[in-house]
Amino acid sequence: MNIKPIPRELLGDSFTLVSPVKSGGTERTEINNVRIERVNSVADYTTTARDCTELSIWFDCTNSRPLGAEFSAGQRAEYMGEEYELTEVRELGAGRLHHIRIKARKINGEYIG
Repeated sequence: MNIKPIPRELLGDSFTLVSPVKSGGTERTEINNVRIERVNSVADYTTTARDCTELSIWFDCTNSRPLGAEFSAGQRAEYMGEEYELTEVRELGAGRLHHIRIKARKINGEYIG
């Protein structure tokens, strides 16, 4: 089965991947030409509410950059001035890797109320 790459017109987003390194610091990598779908949600705890925004990130193994980027749950993403934690990384393909779907949850969502 031949799966085509995600069209470049749909890959207009970017984010910064923040990964821990053995020395105790972090490494920042700009990830370009991805598709990001943002789902805003608020958890209502009766007296206060919390911002529980989530992202679905689509990394195309042909058109996204840098090629060969590696993702794992627990890494962090910075997008539109907000921090997210990668919660799920799923590699998809038919015989060979085609694209990667990444789920991320907002860190430190402000309490409202």
